This record gives sequence, structure tokens and C-alpha cells, in this order.
Amino acid sequence: MIRLAARVRSDIDAARRGQPSSASRWPANLPVLSGNERGRVLVIDWGGTRVKFRVVDLEGAGRYRIGEASEFSFTAAEKRGEGERLFDRVAEAAQKIAAETPGLERAA
Repeated sequence: MIRLAARVRSDIDAARRGQPSSASRWPANLPVLSGNERGRVLVIDWGGTRVKFRVVDLEGAGRYRIGEASEFSFTAAEKRGEGERLFDRVAEAAQKIAAETPGLERAA
């Protein structure tokens, strides 16, 4: 387990330096957060066979409140089907939750 942890750490460090790594990541192009953000956001946790949505209220000064999760699972046919349909289903669910949740604004 110690060797595995060391390999993971090494891969993460390589990714941070921009070197090839199994932990490579796509740049998020987001500003560094300060903890003073305020507002309501929809968080999507996509784990492979199911998706969870949570509304999070950012209250500034590092404070936040996490709402209850809404979740759904993919059908067997969706798991074997085209990826585009999965993305469409997640987007449709996110749009529905955003429309039903006061304070969440739809992106233009």
C-alpha cells in the first residue's frame, strides 16, 4: 500500500509539472477561489453508473451549505449506448433541477 501511495503521489507531481502522467488533467481555466464567493451553484458528481446533483449555497468567509442529493442511475442500454446520449441525459437532468431551484440561474 505504501508503494502504491508513492506511485500515486509521483504521478500527481508529474501532472502538476506538466509531464505525462496517469493523473494528467485538463485545465479548468477557472480563477483561484478565495472562499469569499457567494451564491447558489449546482454541483454534479458523475461516478460512472449514477449521477448525483447537489445545490450548494456559498455564503462567503469559507462557509457553505450543501443541499440534499438528487440522483439517478443509467439504464443498461444507456451504459452500452453512445456517450453523447449519456451527456444529453445528464444535461437534461441538470437543466430540470436548475429550473426547479430558486436562485439558480441558467447560463446563456
